[in-house]
Amino acid sequence: MAYVPMKTEELKKMVMMGKKRPMNFAYNPGPKDEDLMIIDRIKQPDVLGRTAKKEGKGTKVAAGTFELEGKKFSIKVAKELPGLAKKLRKYLKKLDFSFSIEVLDLEGAVLEADLTDEEQQQQDQKAAAPAQENAPAATQTETQETVDETDGRLTQVQDGKQPEANMPDPEPAEQHSETQATQEPPTADTSAQRAALSERLRALQEPVAALGKSGAPLGKAAAAVVAQIKAGSLETADATLTKIEAGLAKAQARAAAVQEAENAADAKPTETDAKPAIDTTAVRARAAAVTKGIEGLQNAEADPIKKLLVQALTAIKAQDVPTADTMLTEAETALQNAPAADPEKIEEQTETAQNAADANTAETEPEASENVPMDDVKIAAKSKEKWEAMSAQIQTSVDAAMQARRGDLDAINRAFNFAKSQADAADFTSAVAAATNTVKLLKAAAIAPVNIRAQDAADAAPDNVVAYRKSRIDWNKTRTGLQAELTKLQMAIEAQTNGIEGLEEITQNTGVLFDYLDEIDASLETTLDALLGTPDGPEREKLKDEAIKIIGTYRTTLDSDFFKSVDDNGFTNTAIRNTALTALFGVETALAA
Repeated sequence: MAYVPMKTEELKKMVMMGKKRPMNFAYNPGPKDEDLMIIDRIKQPDVLGRTAKKEGKGTKVAAGTFELEGKKFSIKVAKELPGLAKKLRKYLKKLDFSFSIEVLDLEGAVLEADLTDEEQQQQDQKAAAPAQENAPAATQTETQETVDETDGRLTQVQDGKQPEANMPDPEPAEQHSETQATQEPPTADTSAQRAALSERLRALQEPVAALGKSGAPLGKAAAAVVAQIKAGSLETADATLTKIEAGLAKAQARAAAVQEAENAADAKPTETDAKPAIDTTAVRARAAAVTKGIEGLQNAEADPIKKLLVQALTAIKAQDVPTADTMLTEAETALQNAPAADPEKIEEQTETAQNAADANTAETEPEASENVPMDDVKIAAKSKEKWEAMSAQIQTSVDAAMQARRGDLDAINRAFNFAKSQADAADFTSAVAAATNTVKLLKAAAIAPVNIRAQDAADAAPDNVVAYRKSRIDWNKTRTGLQAELTKLQMAIEAQTNGIEGLEEITQNTGVLFDYLDEIDASLETTLDALLGTPDGPEREKLKDEAIKIIGTYRTTLDSDFFKSVDDNGFTNTAIRNTALTALFGVETALAA
């Protein structure tokens, strides 16, 4: 779907949604303040980033998530974009938002920040307060910070005297006096800024020292800050401190992870104390057999068995074998009582699809005696009707051919996927032509030998991968079906309201029906595709979790008022919501395996 820029008011609402939950975003700072910001609840940051780079005027893009807490706009990004905080605060100010910006990396370390004018003033006043309470300049002692290069610890030096004998003085007292004498008298603003920087430097002393030798580089960097403050390079000192603070946060996170691993190793039970693992091999084999048996059933027959299977798989993961055994026994009984799939129906279904295609094609062909071409609008409406009549039946035949592994499966898939893409683009004439070509390929497949390569690949694939693949095909079919059902509803509304005085607006705006499907996008199919190509392990589990989250988002959409009432529309019979929920349940069943 082409990118449509958000209106300002809509963008403001999306920004404020950050108070309720983390929101995905991409930001492209462009030249001459031609910035672009995209916010979405579902689409992943990398997807939004690609769109922002393509549609925006700038060359660099920041993509990640943001949250809003009070007046603090906190964002997490995978890749640092220099000056992001300042640019983003300026952009949001144009939207009438006065936020302080905090930029974090994915581990939560602060990369940079930009405060509001009010917050900056408060911080300056707070930093200046201790300086005003000090003794007069003639009698006060100056505190200096230096670094022990052997272990990176920050220490304080007063009047040139060091608290530890092993800490070298970075600057002799005579030289220090000469330096002070040549410096310009500090203004009130720079004094406050120096005090704030010194306070931040002192706050780093203990945590850097706690890192030991690993904190030495940070200690050396802190020594550079001391020199920068003395030289009056306050902005440079501020930037260096920000990097030290980010580095400290990462070092502390690494140290905590190492400590946690050591504690886990210490707490690990010995072989004599550990409880013996329960052998779930037998129940897993039974669950795999049930999963395979479900493949040949229709949704209405398979759904009750799927529910039992999900419960069994959940019990297996919890190593609750008795519960798993009970659920599987019920599932096996239900599977035995279910009507068996008839392989001969494949050719029958294909023949039905062919007849439907032939009949529909004949209807649109004008007779030889006709000299007047059909009206384009009527042709388009007829094409919609044809696609609706053909698509579901052909999809069934395609699935049957895939299961039977006969014919040129790649060509069949390509032809029908092209037909569906044309239908999505509302070019139903092309969709019908591609669907007719698909039927021809299906007829050839019905009498072709078994595709040995496909058979071998399927036999070699793990059972759970087969289940993922089937659930992905079912969901793709369902999404196509949702479009077809809404097209059916649109045509029924237009037919019953067209030409009726007072209902002209309804007829003209039926296209808005398809806007409700925007949030049921291709994210789940994309994730399932990635899952199919990922071996067992943490990455696959991560993708499964992501797929389950997407399903949760789809369920929320399907629980909206529109989808709860759409099938009781009063114009025509549709099965939109229940069909989608059934397909989503099938995906969940596969993911639970």
